[in-house]
Amino acid sequence: FFFFFFFPFFGVRKFNHLHISKKLQSALPFSSKPKLETKRKSNKPTLEQVRAIAPEREDKQRYALFQKLNTIRNEKEAKRKEQKAKQKVKHQKKLETEAKKHQDSNKETRKRRYIEEEHSKKKQRTY
Repeated sequence: FFFFFFFPFFGVRKFNHLHISKKLQSALPFSSKPKLETKRKSNKPTLEQVRAIAPEREDKQRYALFQKLNTIRNEKEAKRKEQKAKQKVKHQKKLETEAKKHQDSNKETRKRRYIEEEHSKKKQRTY
């Protein structure tokens, strides 16, 4: 106790269960044998579930309204996602065609440039 008074941040110490071999358990008297400790979780309903209050008419209406609003919002969101996906596909196609067009034109310009460089090098060699 004195130790915990000065060092409260250590808290309560927890120890693991003591493991006793079956051979030793059989030699022990019944009162000394370790008992199976079952957890208290069971299929019993909780106190809140037992005392569940039936919703009033206004609460039911409010709940139904929220459900309808959420359904509408979810449908709009789904439509929005679908439209966005379509736009993305269109945009990707457009980018691909532009890239292909640029690639072809770049090839041609590079070819022309290299040919011109070769011609200029040949002309320089002749002089």
